[in-house]
Amino acid sequence: MSDAYLSFGDADIVDGRPIWLRSETLRAALLAELATTRGPIIELGAGAGNLAQALANHGIAEPDLVLIEADRNMARLLRRRFPEASVFNRDATCLAVLDFYMKPDAGAIVSSLPFASMPLAKTLTILNAAFLCARPTAPFYQLSATLSSPIPDAALTRLDLTAERIHPVSTRRLQPSLFKIQRRDASALSASPVLP
Repeated sequence: MSDAYLSFGDADIVDGRPIWLRSETLRAALLAELATTRGPIIELGAGAGNLAQALANHGIAEPDLVLIEADRNMARLLRRRFPEASVFNRDATCLAVLDFYMKPDAGAIVSSLPFASMPLAKTLTILNAAFLCARPTAPFYQLSATLSSPIPDAALTRLDLTAERIHPVSTRRLQPSLFKIQRRDASALSASPVLP
């Protein structure tokens, strides 16, 4: 199975909780990675705000949350739950516009988007824009359903990025995983659109 069937956004609910939140070690690994983050944290595909709530509970200030959610009803819910956060009711490709409004100071980006099922051009647009909104050393954390990176190698190569699985350390086939995507070279990304 691929991330197209097992994404870890809020849509995948079991016993009232997103699947990825059921993994205490995965949640702990992500929160540990974000513990020293300075600046806003952008969440792509924020859903009902379960990850945002976990971040807030872990001490991330609500004004430092930038929540991107395409579904209008979920975006309304996010605005009610997190009135001090910046909530954008847009597809994740809106980051190409968002970087016009935000100076590039996001400390991290977190995503559960199903990149494995997206066209390469859309993946490139989202990743390129995400890194343009972020500090040069800011990581992009991707929650995944499998042990292999959901970011296609073609996108990593084209944008000069690296992908490292930082959780789990075991190799069971189907389990929640966390990948850290980073720039090889901060000057590799440009403000111009990247086309396949």
